[in-house]
Parts: sequence; structure tokens; C-alpha cells
Amino acid sequence: MRNSSAMPSVEDSEASSLKMERGSRFQLTRLGMDRCPKGPRTGTIVGVARTRTSFRVRFDGMKSAQTLHASYVMPLDRHTPDGEQVSAR
Repeated sequence: MRNSSAMPSVEDSEASSLKMERGSRFQLTRLGMDRCPKGPRTGTIVGVARTRTSFRVRFDGMKSAQTLHASYVMPLDRHTPDGEQVSAR
């Protein structure tokens, strides 16, 4: 039996620390690209998995969602018209 205090809380989980929510745009991290070398590298967050350490994502051009660990995704950066870089939400 596991010690319940050893389990990470929702606030401490990787998924919640990324501050990404449903509808956020994402791109794969270097680790994500290494582990998922084929297919699109960007998409939309469609939910947070029950484990709270993973996201349900839909890659661009795909019909169905997949579950990816939080270490595989990061917010997609975009540029404003004046060239300033901001994080997409």
C-alpha cells in the first residue's frame, strides 16, 4: 500500500504547473518529438487526464484525441504584429 502523502497534489502536478487549459495551443517539446517522431507537432488541448500529469490533446489535422504526458507538451509561442513574442492561451 502506498503512502498517500507521497502522491503529488493537483497543484504540484506537471500538468497544472504548465497553466494550460482546454483550448490552449501546444507544441511538442524536444522529448515529445523524440518519442513521437511522426505526424504533426502542434495541436489543441482538449482536456486534462484523470492522472493530472497528462493532457488530452488533438493534433492539427487529426480527428481523435490522444493522451500525452505533460513533459511532452509546451505552450505554443506566437508573435505579435510588432514582433514581440507571447505565449498562446
